[in-house]
Amino acid sequence: NAYTTELQSRGHIVNIVTFDFKSPHHDPPHVHRIKTEFCFHVQNNRWVYCMHMQQRLNMILDCLQPEIIHAHHPFALGPRARNWAHKNNIPVVYIQDQTGFP
Repeated sequence: NAYTTELQSRGHIVNIVTFDFKSPHHDPPHVHRIKTEFCFHVQNNRWVYCMHMQQRLNMILDCLQPEIIHAHHPFALGPRARNWAHKNNIPVVYIQDQTGFP
């Protein structure tokens, strides 16, 4: 939220794409959720299963037409966002800060 607020205060358009985690949300318009078929927990981490994840993400990104993508997750949306960005010649900033390593 702090990153979003700061970037918006500098005039950037910020959109967030994430999963719905099988629960209702009351998000602001800049948050776009991808429907998941089921959600489960492993060691306090939420994991989801989503059929047609790449297609669903592509539809959202095709509509948003971002100038840059900042991806976080190495297994779920991150690689798929990178795939879309590569096909559309869009730069990607990719981080993984939840490795569980000290």
